[in-house]
Formats: sequence, C-alpha cells, structure tokens
Amino acid sequence: MKILFFAPNSAIWGHAFPEALIAEALMQQGHEIVYIGCGGLLDDYCISMSAHDIPFAADREKKQRICRLCKKNKEIICEQFGFAGFDLSDKYQAADLNSIEEIITSVTPENCLELTLNSVEVGKIALYEILLDSKKSNLDFSPSEWERYKSSLKNALLVFHIAQRMFNQIHPDRLVVYNALYAVNRVFCRLAGLHGVPQYFLHAGGNLSKRIQTLILAKHNTVEFYRHMLEKWKEFKEHPCPHVALKAVTDHFLEVFKGRSAWAYSVAAKGSSSDLKSFFGIDSVQKVICATLSSYDERFAAETVGVLTRVENLMFTKQVDWVKALIEYVADRNDLALLIRVHPREFPNKRENMLSEHAKVLQEVFSKTPQNVRVNWPTDNISLYDLASITDVFLNAWSSSGKEMALLGIPVVLYSSELVFYPSELNYVGTTEKEYFLKLEEALQAGWDSERIRMTYRWCAMEYDYSLLDIGESFAKNDLQQRLPFFSRKFNKLLTFLKPCRQQMSDCKNRSQRLMAATNVNKIIHDQLHSILDIEIQYPFVSEEEETIGLKHEVHRLLCGLYSDPEAEAKSNALACKLLNFANSK
Repeated sequence: MKILFFAPNSAIWGHAFPEALIAEALMQQGHEIVYIGCGGLLDDYCISMSAHDIPFAADREKKQRICRLCKKNKEIICEQFGFAGFDLSDKYQAADLNSIEEIITSVTPENCLELTLNSVEVGKIALYEILLDSKKSNLDFSPSEWERYKSSLKNALLVFHIAQRMFNQIHPDRLVVYNALYAVNRVFCRLAGLHGVPQYFLHAGGNLSKRIQTLILAKHNTVEFYRHMLEKWKEFKEHPCPHVALKAVTDHFLEVFKGRSAWAYSVAAKGSSSDLKSFFGIDSVQKVICATLSSYDERFAAETVGVLTRVENLMFTKQVDWVKALIEYVADRNDLALLIRVHPREFPNKRENMLSEHAKVLQEVFSKTPQNVRVNWPTDNISLYDLASITDVFLNAWSSSGKEMALLGIPVVLYSSELVFYPSELNYVGTTEKEYFLKLEEALQAGWDSERIRMTYRWCAMEYDYSLLDIGESFAKNDLQQRLPFFSRKFNKLLTFLKPCRQQMSDCKNRSQRLMAATNVNKIIHDQLHSILDIEIQYPFVSEEEETIGLKHEVHRLLCGLYSDPEAEAKSNALACKLLNFANSK
C-alpha cells in the first residue's frame, strides 16, 4: 500500500519523531511511505510556532527561526529513516494565492461558517485554533483575533488547493496525520475522505506517567476514538483487569496528583484536608456537594468546527443555568454545603495565559450567593484531590473529574449521559430537574462504594493502557515539568548552541531497529481497524477475586500518593479512612 504521512509540524519533535517511528514500522512491513512536510509555505503562523510559544504578533525573524528548525528536523527524519516525499511548497502554484486572497477578502465573521469548497467546510475548520487559544465561547472577534483567523484560513485554503492535486496525482491508499483536529490536518483529512482514502491520526497517549512513550493510532480523530472506545466498553466492562493494567491506571493518577504535567489542570495534592472546611466556612456537620464546572471553550470549538455534535434538549442549556439551579436547591438546606469549583482552564494556567469569556460571566453570578454556597477559584491553589477528602457527592457537567472521583469511590451525579467521554454508568444520571435532584439525594444516601472503584479502573484500563501503542523502546522520554539544576540547564544550552540537532540525531541513532508494536500498527492500518481495541490481544486472564487483590494493592498506592501518612490522615479524613479500610480488608 501507498501510505501518505502529512507532517507539516516537524519543529515539534515530540510529535514528529514518534510519527516517524510509526511510518518506519509500516515501511518495514513493505508499504510505500510518502512523507509530506510544509517547506515553509505556512510561515505566516502555524501550530509549530504556537507550540514554541511564538505569538501570532511576533516579528518575522522569530517565526522564521521555527521554520528553519522545522525544515532541519524534517531533513533529519527523511535522511535517518529513508523516507521519500516532498513539501507543500514544492507543489504550490502562484494561481493558488490569487484565488485564496479573493476568498479571504470576501469572508466576514458573519459568513465564515458558510465557507465551503467542494463539500469541505474550510471556513469552520479554520476556526479551531483561534477558538481554543482565545478561549472563546462565541464568534465575536476582536480585530487581532480576526487577523489570526484569516491567517489560519489562508493556511487551510493553501492546503486545500495543494492537497486536491496531491490526491489526484499520488492516489494514496491511506493517510496518517498527527492530531486530526488541527485545521490544516483536518482539511487534508476531509479531502482524503472525499477521495475514498481511509484516514488515521496519531496522538500522544493519555496516560500522563508515559504520555509521549505511548501513542494513540486510530481512525478519524480523538472524538471518534472516544466514541469507539465507549462502544467497546460493552465488551471490556465484564472482564476483570490484570495487575499490569491496574498498575498503569494508578501510575497515571499518581502523576496527576503531583500536578507536574501541563495536561493536568489541578495543582498538586497537598495530602491533608484538616483545614479545608474551615477555609471555605463549611460547618463540620454539613454534607458537602462539590460541583465541578467544565471548560466551555474546548467544547464550543469542537462543536463549531463540526467534530462534536451539539447535544439538544439539555435540562440545563448553559452551565450558568445549572449553577443557579444548584444554588436555589441548597439555599434553604442547612444540612448541605455547596462548593462550586471553577474549571482551572477558564483562568490563566500552565498552558494558557488568558481569562475565558465564560469565567467573566461566572464572576458576575458568584458575586452574591447564600451562606452555604462557596466558590473554589483557581487562585485558592487547592487541588481537586484534596477537595475529594471533604466531599460527599460530586456534581459534574462534562469534566473528566467525574471519572476521577468515581475512581476514588465517591458518587458523582450528571445531568446528561451524552456530554461525558466516559461511561455515564460510572455515575448517577438525572435528565429532568426532578430526577436530577432525586439522584442527588440518592447519591448522598448511598455514599462511597468500592465497586465504583472497580468499574472505573476497568474503564481507565481501556483508556490508559489497552488502547495505547507502546513506543518506549525507541522514545523513552517524558514531558513532565521538572526544572533541572542551574548548571545542568546552562550545560544543555551550551551543547545545543554547539550542536543544534544533537538530541534529534541521538533519538534517531538510539531507536530500536523494529518497534515491538509494529505488527499491531500494520494490522490497524492494513485492515482498516478503528484502533488497537479491535485487535484480540491476549491479556493475562484473572478472576474477579484476583482483580480485587490487585485493586487493594493499587488503592494503597493511591493512598500513599494522596497522603504523606495515610494511617494518620485516616483518623480525621473520611475518604482516607474508607480507602484504607478497603486496601487492608481481608
């Protein structure tokens, strides 16, 4: 087969090198690889520049520095891996720009969603990065945001014109991209679909303990990947987890607790809940309900560009409506305290230095609340996992916190099963206002449950172990935020100055001659499978009793990750006590 790899972001080595490993594995299986780079054509602004913290308004020299790095990295990959191919710039025609400029001149914020060329929704697709980077939940653009959008649209249109010619000339059998949601990649993928070419995406694994040592390889995009995983859940949920899978799940959450990763929004768990109730002014006899708000802009971006279907007929059309209903419900309940945790992404954080539009609305709503309602702002610097120690029931919209709290045995209530990307059966669900608050009372009554831990571990085993390809033998790195000592940083900077591509060359030289995952990579691509979950992989069979033994061991590891002294913490912390009793039970 002829497999086309569209790889315009070689400057992001953590994407480009794993991508090259997959391409090499397929080449070793006898497939023809056509490797396509950018060649500097998208030099106005691109994903590589954003990833290297170069803002859109930066001067041209800073942007060109990333272009030079991108070209050099692509050159290294093609030389070291033996790939044949070309760049977008090689196929560019002057007539393309005339057509593109005419389109861009005619596009306005009012009509950009309608811009469609040959059934490809280019206008919508080009919105993705600007909506995310600006944390927007509407299409009202400032002048600078609109300029950024036009730059993204120009790139999308360039790729549209060139890719059309490519598919007609090359006739590939498969297409692979890294992250199919990036605008230029998605245009390429849409054209592949129109030409009947199956399209696959790569992405670093979701397990934060080994994020870039693993890869997702699946059809379409991350949204479709999770939809397929939810379908496969029906098969996997009945199978007890072997210890190796349980351990992988715990490793992920232990890393989440540390708060080091840019992909974990919560700060590190401090390991003590002794003063949290007094910090929020919560009476010791009150039961605590914690509502975890979700980030609007990520969902809005996915819905706007068409990769996520907007859920209709929701009980609460906006999170603000949900929050107001919760406040009204507890207003006269002296036995309850409502703690509202604002999503950290809505505020400046480790990944984005911007306040979202939704956050501004929340600030106004929370300006006056009843005595038993408290707000947990990101500036409080309190970990979600410390809040777990004082919370009886969590309430969730579509945040991943719903599964994370279920993993600790805590009941969670949803108002829609369609909003979350994990099995809603791990939580309580109420879809009418009456049913919702009945489920809340039911959850308060039922309380903590160890079987909730079991089923959540089984889901997380799919997400953080079974669904991932391991490339660790060729890329044994991590991307955790660990600050090196001063002299180590200076030495590395000097080495990079003296030998700019030393790390890239070292990675290429030290890679394994053959990926252990190569057979599965080939099977997924060749047989048009959705992901590795469609391959019948032989995991060690374990009974439910053996799974329970493994769960107790892993819960003890979680305890040690959450609390510096679990035994002492269990004396005053109800959650720690329950987890410890389960871990020590016979």
